[in-house]
Amino acid sequence: MLILISVGAWLLIPILVKRGNLFGYYLAWTFFAAMGIKELAHFIFPFFTDESYGYFPGMASVVVLAPIAWWGMFRLSRKSSYKENT
Repeated sequence: MLILISVGAWLLIPILVKRGNLFGYYLAWTFFAAMGIKELAHFIFPFFTDESYGYFPGMASVVVLAPIAWWGMFRLSRKSSYKENT
């Protein structure tokens, strides 16, 4: 049930944001923040292994996913500041 709720909320983000629902913006912000911050851990985790050149799964994807998440947070922050000024 928890997986269904979390995946369902993730899939509802585009619909809720398109309608201007504040809960949709909240879900989008938490998704982008979690992805943008959590992905950076992939660069730190290899230091905790005993292998000298060990690869931690996700290091290749962080180069693409983290900047996309930062861009999403930037866009959401600009949109919210625009709404406050109007």
